[in-house]
Amino acid sequence: MTVCNCKMCVYNRPRDVRQKTCLKGHGALFGSGCKDFVKKEQNNIMPENGKLVGGLETQEVSVMGDNNNVINAVKRLERAGDENSRATQKLFEAARNVADLITETVPSGSDLPRGYYVKKIRTNVGSCKFLCKEIDDGYGYPVTRYIDGMGDYLHGDIHCWIPPQDRDTVLQFAKDIAEGLLDEIAAWLENKTAKANDAANILQNTLDNRK
Repeated sequence: MTVCNCKMCVYNRPRDVRQKTCLKGHGALFGSGCKDFVKKEQNNIMPENGKLVGGLETQEVSVMGDNNNVINAVKRLERAGDENSRATQKLFEAARNVADLITETVPSGSDLPRGYYVKKIRTNVGSCKFLCKEIDDGYGYPVTRYIDGMGDYLHGDIHCWIPPQDRDTVLQFAKDIAEGLLDEIAAWLENKTAKANDAANILQNTLDNRK
């Protein structure tokens, strides 16, 4: 026999002198063998008319909730994608500006600290300098990455395709900058200048001694 109690049943309601029965019309003393006993569950909903709602209608409420979760997830993904796109563009622009500062200061063909170098590319209408770095492609072969890449033909010359910037290389460039790359380049340039001055003085002294 099913163990039941009026307080455990979905058809139960407050009793008083005037209202002595449950929603099924049973008195409180109907006993533990009530044929209409339905145990209260979280998914059972009891409207005022006393009709138990469950099954299909409850499932529809659940499906609606799932759809709302999917819609919210899609909106969140779209928002995250937009924010990531804006952040990436901001990162690329900042890297391009810093790379321009380096290429304007350092002579083309220079091998800089941490594997960077300035590459001068000539087209049919002019030339342009880029900051580059060789990256291992994972198979032991070097691949040229452009810190300030374009993803387009330089000066419209179809023989001078410049690859676009890529996130991993730019992030590494930002890390190198944070660790002091600009100071390292400045020190490298100062050392280069000092060597050039020393060489010039030697040559000048040679000429002076001939007099």
